[in-house]
Amino acid sequence: MGASETGIRKTKRNGKSQGVMFTAKDIERTRNLARWYTLPVSILVRAELDRKYWIGGKNSLKDTEEAHKKIASLDRGIRRRLQTLRNIEANNYIGLGPAIGTVSLNPELGSSAGVGSSHYCTRYGANMFNLGWDIRSTINPMFAAHAFMAASVGISIEALGIKVYSEREFTSGIDKNGNRIEENFKSTYTSSSGNTVGKEPDLVIPAPDGKHFIAVECERKKNRKPKEYADKIEAYRDNPNVVAVWYFCENETVGSHIVEGANTALNYDTETMPCRAMLIKSTEGYYELPMTTREFQPFVQDLRKLRDQFPAR
Repeated sequence: MGASETGIRKTKRNGKSQGVMFTAKDIERTRNLARWYTLPVSILVRAELDRKYWIGGKNSLKDTEEAHKKIASLDRGIRRRLQTLRNIEANNYIGLGPAIGTVSLNPELGSSAGVGSSHYCTRYGANMFNLGWDIRSTINPMFAAHAFMAASVGISIEALGIKVYSEREFTSGIDKNGNRIEENFKSTYTSSSGNTVGKEPDLVIPAPDGKHFIAVECERKKNRKPKEYADKIEAYRDNPNVVAVWYFCENETVGSHIVEGANTALNYDTETMPCRAMLIKSTEGYYELPMTTREFQPFVQDLRKLRDQFPAR
C-alpha cells in the first residue's frame, strides 16, 4: 500500500465513516510493531529519533533540555497517530480491523516493565500494509516485557549502524525490508529429558558474510538453573557459525546463573567463543544499554571481530 492510499476510520462522534490517508511513517511504525511483537511508545520514539538524543557519547545531547523536548514531542505525536490507526476498519459493516491493537499490562504478573499498556500490529494491519509476515490477530501480554527487552537491545545496536535480525525476521526468513534471509541460525542440543532441541536466539547480529553471527539472549525468567544455561551455551559452542553469545538480564541471580552455566559449558575459556552477561534496567518499557561505558567495550570487540574476520562473500 502506498502513502497516498486511504483506509476507513469509524468516528466516535457521529458514527460516520471518513477516509484516512496513510503515510510512510504509519507503515514504518506498524512494521516496527510487527517486527518486535509489541512495543510501548517509549521504544517507538527511540526507533525514530536520532541516536544523539538518547545514546550517550561524543556529541551526544542525551539528557539535555533539547533531548527531553524532542522525546516529549515525538511521544505525543506517536500516541495521537496510533489512536487513529486503532480506529481504522476495512469495512464498518463487517468490523474487520483495527490496524493497530493495544493491550493492558499487569505489573503483578511481571508483564509491564514499567508501562501500563503496549501496542501491536494486527493481522489486518500486516495485510493492509503488505508487511510480508504472517501475524496473529492478538498477542499474549505475558510476552510483552520480553519483547520490550529484545527490541531495546536490537534498536540500540542498530543505532550504531549494525544489522540486527529480530526473532520475527529470522524465523520467517523475511527481514524488515522484505528481503529473504537464507541462513539458518539454529543450534542443536540435547535437553535434560533426552530430546534434541533446536535452539534459536532472541536476536541475531549477522556478520557481513551472512553466515556467522552473534547470538543475543534476553533473559527475564528467574527460575532457570545454571545447568539449563550450560546446555544452551554448549549448543552455541558447538555451532561453528556462532562468534559470541550475549545475555542481557535484569536480575543479579539470573546473571550469576548465566555465568555459572557459561563457565561449565566453556570450561572457563572466554576466548574461543565469548559468552557475556550484562544487567540492564527498564524505564517506561525501554531497557537502556550502557554502550558508551567501559563495561560495554568487550561487546564492541565482538562486533569488530564479526565485521573484520567474516567479510562479505
